[in-house]
Amino acid sequence: MKQGMELLQDDKIQYLIISPPFEVMDSLFMQTAHEEGNRFTLEVSRKENNGSVVYAQDGQTKEQVLYAMQNYMDRKRVPDTGNWEKIASFERAPKELLKNVYWMFNEIIYVSANTFSHDVVEYIEDNQKNWHPGEMAVEAEKIYIIFEAFIIGKEALLANEYVTDISTLEEKCKIDGLFQTDIAALLFADNGKYFTNEELLMKIHNQIAGKNLGNHMFFEGLEKCNPLEGIPCYCVLLGS
Repeated sequence: MKQGMELLQDDKIQYLIISPPFEVMDSLFMQTAHEEGNRFTLEVSRKENNGSVVYAQDGQTKEQVLYAMQNYMDRKRVPDTGNWEKIASFERAPKELLKNVYWMFNEIIYVSANTFSHDVVEYIEDNQKNWHPGEMAVEAEKIYIIFEAFIIGKEALLANEYVTDISTLEEKCKIDGLFQTDIAALLFADNGKYFTNEELLMKIHNQIAGKNLGNHMFFEGLEKCNPLEGIPCYCVLLGS
């Protein structure tokens, strides 16, 4: 954690996130972000009703943050958030996601989340205020996404993909050697509990990277659709 705090203070990473494999006093994660100098914002999630709430405390020193994180991990204790600011609340599976984040799909496969977040922020000025990479997007261990693409056939699908309507791959539907079809892809959260905005959009990008989207290569958000196999499902909105 000390090394992570140093990287954070040097602005080499945007967030330091702790997400244990179990809940800590009804909390799924704790994270911190650098303000300036030796001051940091500390944030912690708490379960409330049918979702989660994130509380924040600004102006924390590095020592205070490390103490809170060590208590969180080693002693399974969550700070008293009674006087903290409530900065966000989330349904487990919201109806809409990332509607204010702008992005264009391309052929790049991202390995580094920090590089991906940097490119999202640099893509358009509005993303500088709308992109919150460390915030929780969906509280689920796995989700399906559905997107439309042009493919040569089932052989073009990845291992975690399938065509939602097999009739769209009938020979009579082929146009200029391609089938226009909806593809469902199963994504898994790295921590087995939830996706952050950064993880979710990066995994969606890597899933779609290099696919033929026709003229619709611009990301316009996610909308919740009917579950597939009992798993939350989101349609990827694409624009031209």
